[in-house]
Amino acid sequence: MTRTFTDLFARDGAAKMTPLEAMGLYEQYRELTPPGPDGDRIIRKLAERLVEIDPLDRAAQLLDHQVQYRLSGMEKAQVGTRLAGIRLLDGKPEEAVAALDKSNVPEIGPDLAEERKLLRARALSQINKGGEAVQLLAADQSRNANLLRIDIAMRDKQWKAAAQALSDVIGPPPAAGATLDPQVSGLIVNRATALSLAGDNAGLDALRRDFGPAMEQTKDAAFFRLLTRPEESAGLADANTIRQRIAEIDLFRSFLDNCRTSRQEAAAPPPAGQPAPPAQPPS
Repeated sequence: MTRTFTDLFARDGAAKMTPLEAMGLYEQYRELTPPGPDGDRIIRKLAERLVEIDPLDRAAQLLDHQVQYRLSGMEKAQVGTRLAGIRLLDGKPEEAVAALDKSNVPEIGPDLAEERKLLRARALSQINKGGEAVQLLAADQSRNANLLRIDIAMRDKQWKAAAQALSDVIGPPPAAGATLDPQVSGLIVNRATALSLAGDNAGLDALRRDFGPAMEQTKDAAFFRLLTRPEESAGLADANTIRQRIAEIDLFRSFLDNCRTSRQEAAAPPPAGQPAPPAQPPS
């Protein structure tokens, strides 16, 4: 029975079941979970299938049990990192911090350590510890760290700091006739939003002059014109429009969304007799 159970879950025999059906079958016969790598692989595969359909808490419970009772060393750190990402996706930053604390082990590699630092900073910023989060990121000038700094500044209503950080990420104006990447045009609108909330008319004028022609060719053209038009008193466009834009800004979200798909193979032990794949850097 254990061999059948292992074949069903560890070797994709349950792939034709829905994730919830697979979870129900697992919970009914979970005592058949084998010890060692095969058992760990079963739990992680099942957790990943649950993440795909969003019952994040159940997926997190499976991984939390692994971190606490089944794993050690780098595997514990990898799965704990994955668990922290799922907790953040599920809106539970305190539990994300706890997952990182429980899975802290010596000699974590630099790529995984970088990912864990970003997740911890994100969690801290969501439990009203933005100062600690910024301090944690102080020496990190990576793009993901800069985007997270912008999110923190926006959350804390530090509009001038957010506008400056966005300027650093956006870079210089494009050449005449150049097409803006949609991600860049979104960042430019975010900077216009921050400048408007900071009451920085001079900054809005410069932004319109430097990026206005290129922005006219993007899907954000109308909102950019609204935020930067000269007749707006003190740079304040329609307050409801700006509030809506602020509510939508979450530049670090794409990093978290990658947690849905790109961590399971790195975290899972390889089948017996196969070498482990090389570690991949975080997205």
